[in-house]
Amino acid sequence: MNDDNIIYFSKEQPNIDKIDASAVEVLCDIAGRNLDDVVILGSDKETGAIKMMTTQEDVADILFYLEVAKKAILDQGVNDGP
Repeated sequence: MNDDNIIYFSKEQPNIDKIDASAVEVLCDIAGRNLDDVVILGSDKETGAIKMMTTQEDVADILFYLEVAKKAILDQGVNDGP
């Protein structure tokens, strides 16, 4: 199985790769096997409200993850597909 929905933030990669979307359950399973900490953003199925779940307790760490993601997206863009 490939790592669906993984967005890589690495200086070695010229671009950020976004692979075709999979079910939330599959994404969470992959994250559980590969990551120590997670910050998950999404929209509520019923209301559409933006919600967040995280394993981080420290707000500064959450903001750090979000800013690293933001910078990588702004610097590199996102490529759909392999």
